[in-house]
Formats: sequence, structure tokens, C-alpha cells
Amino acid sequence: MITLRMAMNCRHRLEPKLDSYYFKNTIQSIPTYVSAGDVLSRDLQWCAEQLNKNLKAHDNGTVRPVSVRSGRANQYHGKILHVLGREGGGTVDLEVVLEPETMPGLELDSKFMYYVSGY
Repeated sequence: MITLRMAMNCRHRLEPKLDSYYFKNTIQSIPTYVSAGDVLSRDLQWCAEQLNKNLKAHDNGTVRPVSVRSGRANQYHGKILHVLGREGGGTVDLEVVLEPETMPGLELDSKFMYYVSGY
């Protein structure tokens, strides 16, 4: 299997809307899985059509992520990855990468724990 990836604009999906002067990217990487044999035996247009079909499925909200995982090779202290939330309705799922010694301090922070757990 080969993974083809395309960046999808998420700016219009966020609630509340982003300020028009927001400068950072708001994208989600959409994976499309195809066999190596199909890529070798078909033309570039076929590959583009596979990407387009998958992008439309995500854009219509018919595909929801199961979890947020950026992969082991892309981890560093302080990294925060955000994607559209699995629950929909403008929610956001986060992957937060922290050194292990950071966690006890966060667990003792009552304000932080309230926002991440609701307790």
C-alpha cells in the first residue's frame, strides 16, 4: 500500500471563525491509501481522482478521524497538533507532546485539569 496525502483547508470549518488576519495555517492532512500496483499501472489522472474522492468525503463530513496521532518520528517536547474533532460541531482534538517530568505539574494544576477533563 502507498499513502497519498493532500492538505485540506480547515479555515472555513472552525467555530468560532478565525480572524481574517490570522496568519498561521489551518490545514488537515488527508491520507488516501492505494496499492502500489494501481499507481504503477494507471495514469496520473487516476491518482488525482482518488485524492479528490477522498477529499470530498472528508469535506462533506462523511469521514471522521478516530484519533490524533502524528507518528513517532515527528515528536518533540512542546508540540501541539490540532485537527477537527471527532465529535464534530466545531470541536478540536489535540495531540500534545511533553517530556514525562512535565506531567506531574500539569496534573496538580486544577485549572488545567478542569479544562482537559471537565472535573
